[in-house]
Amino acid sequence: MTLASTPNTDWVKAAGRGPSRVTDNTTLSSSLSTSTLAWASNCVLTGVVWADSGSAAARVASVASGLEPTLRSMPVLVGDAGIVLKRVDTLLINLNQRVDAFERAAKGAGELTQSGVALSDAVMTETLPRLNQLADDLQQAVRGMERTLNDHNEQPHGLIFGRNPAPPGPGEAGFESKGGR
Repeated sequence: MTLASTPNTDWVKAAGRGPSRVTDNTTLSSSLSTSTLAWASNCVLTGVVWADSGSAAARVASVASGLEPTLRSMPVLVGDAGIVLKRVDTLLINLNQRVDAFERAAKGAGELTQSGVALSDAVMTETLPRLNQLADDLQQAVRGMERTLNDHNEQPHGLIFGRNPAPPGPGEAGFESKGGR
């Protein structure tokens, strides 16, 4: 049986090669060799693709099995994350309380500063002038005491008998001029 007499030649037509019925042995032979080579290379490629897809599937399975322990521990991690968030929330509440306390202290310090400024103004406008007046009065009193003490040193008997009369001045009876003019 030759290729030309093969009753089923529809596969050549389906492959897009030549007429539906091949009558020439040469044409059939070249068509078959081209088709056979194409079919063989397609089969090899298909085998390679299937082999690679099997390898890829094995890698996906490996990755999935590697992720299983991680996925099993996710509920624990989520629970731990919830605990951490609660602690962070508590810390933020404490921080807010401390910030509020600091703001109150700063407000108190500001009020104290304003009170200090008011006190300073009062001291400058009211107390210092009074202190200056008191210092002037005290200075006058000390001068008076100095004169009294000087008089006592010059006339110690003056406490008992009184002061000696002052010598007469110019134009008074008994005035003696000490200068020689």
